[in-house]
Amino acid sequence: MSKVLVFGGTRFFGKDLVKTLIDNEYDVTIATILFMIIYVIALMQH
Repeated sequence: MSKVLVFGGTRFFGKDLVKTLIDNEYDVTIATILFMIIYVIALMQH
């Protein structure tokens, strides 16, 4: 199973893309703006 990172996978085009990837047995991770903000804050704390 291949891994895929999709930026903005919760919006109109992203939802269709994510569904297609999952249907084709990809391991999908979705990164949104909120995800990126939390990640940057976590990095700044270390």
